[in-house]
Amino acid sequence: MSNQTSRNVKQVILILGKRLVDNRLTLEGVSRIAKLNHYLQSIPPKQTILVFCGGVLAGQTRSEAEALWDEFRSSSSTWQTIPQENIIIENHSINTVQNIVNASAKLIESGLCERGESVDVVLASNDYHLTRIIEIQKMMPEQGLLTVLVSRCAQAGLNLNVPLELTNHCSARYPHDTEQGKAFLLIDELTTFRVLLEGAVSGAFTQNLSGVAREPIAIAKHALQALTKMPVMKPYHLELGQLSDSVIEVELALNLGEFSIAEITQVLKEFDAILTQLNRVIDPERIEAQTT
Repeated sequence: MSNQTSRNVKQVILILGKRLVDNRLTLEGVSRIAKLNHYLQSIPPKQTILVFCGGVLAGQTRSEAEALWDEFRSSSSTWQTIPQENIIIENHSINTVQNIVNASAKLIESGLCERGESVDVVLASNDYHLTRIIEIQKMMPEQGLLTVLVSRCAQAGLNLNVPLELTNHCSARYPHDTEQGKAFLLIDELTTFRVLLEGAVSGAFTQNLSGVAREPIAIAKHALQALTKMPVMKPYHLELGQLSDSVIEVELALNLGEFSIAEITQVLKEFDAILTQLNRVIDPERIEAQTT
């Protein structure tokens, strides 16, 4: 590839992976590509790099990145306007963290961006997913995925500009406007508290932990209160109670200054296990797959 090509690149779009069902994209995955097609109509395609993210998860034989790429090619002719070398398939990551880490590595390896240049980064995903990424980045930058992306690329001489406003990204509306879908979104809000615990255990925070924890704890409390009022969550009353107890335990320990890494590690282990369970049993897309 010529230097002229690399100098023309102005923007990188990371299309974040979404779990497949029976090796096929779900409504969420399809909505991300539909939004991407719409977004690409307003930008110069030849100055854009597309990075499709997502590996092969357990129970699947096809990578998320390949499924997203195939949907992009079959749903619109827009892909034909983008130089082939500007399309990267990152098909080894199994979660959003790895999406970001592996995408940064692929971007560096590609040589598509010239060292010392500034390039804008756009994330393509569903609104709730992007909201969580940005929320965590603002509240706990030490734990932010965008911190990882920017710092890794900076080490290779690539200057990335990643906006912290949802409107600056390729945000697809969450497609499940049902009670099940609303419960799933509330459960996802608990991710911020889990990330707080992970940062506390790893010693990531440079600020006072009580101050850092204030907003994540408030978000978790609000989400749990709303979940307990939803009929669809009645079978999981015990699990919600355990999550609430964990949040209160951490809040009290931080207020009293009587917490240890060992205690928070145990809370994290239990909180993560329950949160993962609820995410799986409430996710409308997984439920639909089980009933078809």
